This record gives sequence, structure tokens and C-alpha cells, in this order.
Amino acid sequence: MHANVVSFPIPSERLEEATAGIRENTQNLRQMPGFQHGYWTYDQQTGTVHAMVIFDTAEQADAAWEKNRPQVIDRVEAMGGSVDARTVNVIHHL
Repeated sequence: MHANVVSFPIPSERLEEATAGIRENTQNLRQMPGFQHGYWTYDQQTGTVHAMVIFDTAEQADAAWEKNRPQVIDRVEAMGGSVDARTVNVIHHL
């Protein structure tokens, strides 16, 4: 298994707007080949969203990120932030 791990800052006053965008994007992710699970969290102390989206293979994770990257980056940049993203190996899950 592999995961797209994405982090980006969101001002707390725009969290509802960001959450709506995340929900909209998850419909696309669910249809991507190899999709297993996705988790989005918000750290109130740092104002940062952390997402982990799990796929069967690294190739599927990379393809999903490439397809969704432009819209994610556009939305985050519109809120004054920048995106840190990478594909990683999942080494253990429960």
C-alpha cells in the first residue's frame, strides 16, 4: 500500500470553506483506481490540514495526485497557503 500525504495551512475562519472543497474532491478520489481510504485532519494549534489517502500501489497514488493536484493547489493558494505533498509507503496498518 502507498499513501499520498498532503499538508497545507488553512486559516480557521476559512475551515468550513476548505472542508466543503475537501468533500467535493473526495468524490473524485473514491473513483480512482486502487483507492482504499482517505483521512483529513485539522490541527487547530497550527492551522494545518493533514491528509492521508491510501492506494494499492505507488503508481495509483501518483496518478491520483497528478489528476487532483491542480485543483488542490489552486484552492489552497486562493486561501494564501502552499501545499506540501509526497507519496509514501504504508509500512503498517491496523
